Amino acid sequence: MVGVSGGHDGKIELKEAQRLLGYLPSDQREGLLLIVLEGMSYGETVEIADCVVGTMKSCVFRARRQLQA
Repeated sequence: MVGVSGGHDGKIELKEAQRLLGYLPSDQREGLLLIVLEGMSYGETVEIADCVVGTMKSCVFRARRQLQA
């Protein structure tokens, strides 16, 4: 769970981010959260997700593109 400091606007933004993340497929959501929020390297994330680096990079790329749409 990600915390937010500040007032009401911060809470609204956090809820919106959680809602949007919920639309992503689980592999994309996992990759994005590990890379962006946890600050892990691709090498670390592929050990957790049990995949290859190219797959993880693709998942994160697709997740970012989906959230920008």
